[in-house]
Amino acid sequence: MQLLPKAVTQRVTIKNVKENFGHDLCGFFCDIYLDNKKVAYLNNDGWGGCPDVRPYGYDAKDKAKMKELEDFLMIEAKMAQFQAEDYNNDTRGLGLKTDWKESDFRFDSVVEFICERLNFLKSINRQQKKAILFGNPRGGSYKLISYKYAIEDLKKTHSGILKAKVLEIQNKLEKGECIFNTNLEGIL
Repeated sequence: MQLLPKAVTQRVTIKNVKENFGHDLCGFFCDIYLDNKKVAYLNNDGWGGCPDVRPYGYDAKDKAKMKELEDFLMIEAKMAQFQAEDYNNDTRGLGLKTDWKESDFRFDSVVEFICERLNFLKSINRQQKKAILFGNPRGGSYKLISYKYAIEDLKKTHSGILKAKVLEIQNKLEKGECIFNTNLEGIL
């Protein structure tokens, strides 16, 4: 399962992430970078309504960078189509709408979707160094089995035990779940 298209993860990054504020702790803020240049910020105040996506400046150069971000996401990367397909293929069985269309997603909601997924990927990449992470990628949360030592070291010294644990996890995965680690090559 692909959380985001590779073209997006290669060009778009987020920094200065703040979460868990506002009503019911649903707020989210981050700076958005396109090709390592700060372009905009996303602010979801956590009180309902649309997220706020704004350029960092209001001169012509800043507006052009914002337009480049919008064109890249909406036209080149076809993120609205990707988001519609992602929502339609949700295997969690929550009884949600399953006939999403590209036209259902505006630029601000697409940016929020991307930023939340990028934040999820950052969390996984940070924790996978000493843990096996697994769960439903659409759920935004995951389970983990952590180790005192780095996975890379365990692959060298205890690869059999690590392989057995990975196989055990794979056998217990439910529909729509997967192992998130990208550092387990050579184990299976």
